[in-house]
Amino acid sequence: MKFKSPVIVLLCMSLLGTPASGNAASGVGWQDFEAGLARGREQNRKIFLYFYTDWCTYCKEMEKTTFSDPAVIAFLNNHFVPIRVNADRNAEAAARFGVRALPLSWFVAADGTRLSSLPGYVPAERLILLLRFMQTESFKRMSLKEFAQQTGGG
Repeated sequence: MKFKSPVIVLLCMSLLGTPASGNAASGVGWQDFEAGLARGREQNRKIFLYFYTDWCTYCKEMEKTTFSDPAVIAFLNNHFVPIRVNADRNAEAAARFGVRALPLSWFVAADGTRLSSLPGYVPAERLILLLRFMQTESFKRMSLKEFAQQTGGG
């Protein structure tokens, strides 16, 4: 069956539960390093910078579990510019952010200021808490423990 109207296509996709664009079912909207940093500046959005390699066991686990979680996907896509960098292929970016072990994530302000790093594997529930903590700028007013207690996140 061929549809001639984009409205009909979108209506059918929504009725069938097929994503039309950019939601959790589409995955994290990873950006390249330089393009992502530029987008963060242009959109005045915080950046979630994730360093990985193809051989890293915990990186593979994070891809399989954490970054496939619908809540993580939605939060990253809606509130951050997510950047994914292969540390082997972009050694310059890895050196710039002091990557010595993997996986390694960074929270970066829109202007490029480094806010905090997050080493190692992080399960989805923990990452959501950290993403909310950083996105709301609660890190400027309280500890993560206080934030978790106030928001019911731990």
